[in-house]
Amino acid sequence: MLQGQSGIGKSSLLNVLGLLKRPIAGEVVYDGQNLWSLDDATQARVRLKDYGFVFQQHNLIDTMTLEENLKVPLLKSNLPEAKKAARVTAILDKLGLEDQRHMLPEDLSGGEDQRGAIGRALISGARIILADEPTNSLDSENARMFYEQLADFAHQQQAIVIVASHETLPEDYADQILTINNRQLVPQSGTKLFNRAIPESMAGQPTASAVTYRSDLSNKQALVYDNYQSAKKLPIGFLVIVTVMLAVASIVLNVPQILASQQQRELSQATDNSLFSRITPLVRALIRISIHFET
Repeated sequence: MLQGQSGIGKSSLLNVLGLLKRPIAGEVVYDGQNLWSLDDATQARVRLKDYGFVFQQHNLIDTMTLEENLKVPLLKSNLPEAKKAARVTAILDKLGLEDQRHMLPEDLSGGEDQRGAIGRALISGARIILADEPTNSLDSENARMFYEQLADFAHQQQAIVIVASHETLPEDYADQILTINNRQLVPQSGTKLFNRAIPESMAGQPTASAVTYRSDLSNKQALVYDNYQSAKKLPIGFLVIVTVMLAVASIVLNVPQILASQQQRELSQATDNSLFSRITPLVRALIRISIHFET
């Protein structure tokens, strides 16, 4: 979990980790590969295959039913249509949204909309889920249900979940909590991360199944690189939410807060007509025809 005041850079960090906003310097390393060294087409495939996104609101495409929305990440999949339909049905059933499958987003409650967003983020087997203030517009009951279902799905899929929030509720579900403070990532005292010792030989080294962000920019450009030799702080931070360890060292961020709507526009441009791209009337018609024949 990432904590910090509004405007401090939580959303910008998620944008960088999610390959939506290119850093001025530094790198994002995942499974030994610097993702920002990949070309645009390869990055789009990585986002489609390995990433899931949940925003604060407006997660679903307004002109498509809940069922059609869940099928969007599978449009470029090689799965047979029958298996796609079965996967959608299974997700809806687990989320308790089977009765809402033919509803448009405007007919869903806030909680149903966000739970549908969980389903769409995970339906393609995503290994990394980035959630930016996902329950900010929900009441406490729906917010708790959201995190319970997100945690359950993530455990099942062995997925990394990174939640950026100023709320305290996500702390109940977080394995590790990091606070952005004074332009540095600071582990919360008493957590597993705070008490974790990192061998010097591993400091600054990327590891498999971990995302690492490193930079040496000045304060004026972005966040200061957490130099453990001079600052005598932890050399690298590991964020683990759910089951898989996420290593996050120093950040390059732009401080202004990025709203959810801005993130969606960036995602639409970056995903090579994949996840949140504009769906043409012809494609929507084909999806509905497919659903009609399947039912």
